Amino acid sequence: MSVRDGILLSRFPNLLLPMKYLLTISLALLAITSCKEKKAHIHSKAVTIKIEPSSYRSMDSIDNIISDIKFIPIGTSDTNLIGNIEKISIAGDKFVLLDNLGNGSIKIISDKGKILQTITYQEKKKITDFVVNNDKLEVYLELDRKIDIFDLTGHFIQSKMLSRNLLATKMEHLDNQSYAFWSGTTLNKDGYYRMLVYDRFNELSDGFFPITAKIGGNTGTLNMYPFYAIAPDQLNVCFPLCDTIFTLFHDKETTDLYPKYYISFTDNPLPKNYINDPDIVYYLISACDHRYSFFMGPFMEFGSNIIFGDIVSGIKFYGIWDKQANKMVTNAARCKLHNLDLEIPMNTIQQIGKDKALVYYYPYLLMEWAAAHKDAANNKYVKELLALCKKLKKLDNPILAQITIK
Repeated sequence: MSVRDGILLSRFPNLLLPMKYLLTISLALLAITSCKEKKAHIHSKAVTIKIEPSSYRSMDSIDNIISDIKFIPIGTSDTNLIGNIEKISIAGDKFVLLDNLGNGSIKIISDKGKILQTITYQEKKKITDFVVNNDKLEVYLELDRKIDIFDLTGHFIQSKMLSRNLLATKMEHLDNQSYAFWSGTTLNKDGYYRMLVYDRFNELSDGFFPITAKIGGNTGTLNMYPFYAIAPDQLNVCFPLCDTIFTLFHDKETTDLYPKYYISFTDNPLPKNYINDPDIVYYLISACDHRYSFFMGPFMEFGSNIIFGDIVSGIKFYGIWDKQANKMVTNAARCKLHNLDLEIPMNTIQQIGKDKALVYYYPYLLMEWAAAHKDAANNKYVKELLALCKKLKKLDNPILAQITIK
């Protein structure tokens, strides 16, 4: 008799079934248990894609991928400057950005580019990250091990204390009930890094209740880059120095993270100690010199199109891979082709929905780029952006670009 049968009989003593029925129940329960366990071990399907320069689409095909770009200049002033945008998010008809200059500040901006409110702290407090949760803004202070909650007018509501043992550099949503924190500073004895998942509403005396999820690690560089959330219950974890992306789904019932994709821009095989089989494995092999291949920056999925970053030399590029056509629409500057987006600082592209992403540009960098890439600057979106730059009084005012992907 199985343990589950014993539990059933203890709860329902009057169910004195014949043994053959008990055996049937046992087999059924065993089958259900097996199916549940197999959920985390899906057979992998490996796909190798050779990215040759001849396979890149021309710039003329960008209109087949991008349906619209809306440019929004941010109105800064001498007393309200923006140094370096670390993160951008959207909250209804407003934009929220983290400026990591100094101890950091969060700016709430209208859809016209006007700065409505700025959230700052005293010298000893540094803003690490933030998330927008419906009509609330949740600000993570790493050194204080807490989250401060504001409304979208910048009014403080309350603080939530976290575990004093938490040392995390990034925070993202898994869903409206939980956060995910990434530190990646310690490789555990079993060979896996840990991502901490915190239940937003399960408050204990020492903070939120931590759930430890394993992420397979085959290199000591996995702590070099934060993860990015791209959809509810899904995380993309990007590790640039090992050319690897793990796309993970959050199982609300078990609180585990299950892999959907394993994507590598090298021909290295799937790590043997990877905890679960992903649905599919992609090997994207570039014909370029590997030093100039696409190191993992933000990775976002829009239907059949995937946008990913390249953080070579501290400058971000992003390219688009059309999965259906197996074609790249990309800057491919390292392959002697031209840029799709322009040279922009790192950590600037954020997905804000199923079909939209946010990027920002500094006009003075755009003008320098346009002077050096006159032929590539003929794209209609680039022309529109450069024309806007010429109208600005200050070339150090950043410009937001809201991109709609078909």
